[in-house]
Amino acid sequence: MYGAPIDCSEDGLELAYNRIALSIAEYEGSNEVNQLSSKYDAYLDGKAQLTKQEEWGLDLFNRDVGCAGCHPSERGTDGEPPLFTDFTFDNLGVLRNPENPWYDMDEVYLEDGAAINPDGAEWVDFGLGGFLANSDNEDWREIAEKNIGKHKVPTLRNVAKAPGNHIP
Repeated sequence: MYGAPIDCSEDGLELAYNRIALSIAEYEGSNEVNQLSSKYDAYLDGKAQLTKQEEWGLDLFNRDVGCAGCHPSERGTDGEPPLFTDFTFDNLGVLRNPENPWYDMDEVYLEDGAAINPDGAEWVDFGLGGFLANSDNEDWREIAEKNIGKHKVPTLRNVAKAPGNHIP
């Protein structure tokens, strides 16, 4: 995007890092990544109708089950398309997935001979609380306990995207 070689001086690296971050942000905001071309987007634009089953599912999502509390499905205050995340951290008490290959990483080693995951199947993901507890920031460590098990609410946008399942 910028065309200049990377300057490896301290100031040059910071500039290069910022340019890389801006380039990634620009790409992530592009139509290639964010096409906003789902049937739901067309529905919000009045260009598609939902089936009875889809209406029922949307009603469940928005009201009965309450998914929209963390995954808002309505347009934003300025009319922007929904991102299906509120960007918060929550603890839903979801059980761990025993099929996660991370639990077998006590048998995979780094160059120095240390296991990648020395706790193996006994490893517990403390989420945001674990991150805060290990911070150099004392204020963050103080709030770690009340954040144990909280994980970033992911977007549900395009979670079931498959070829042919979008409105051009």
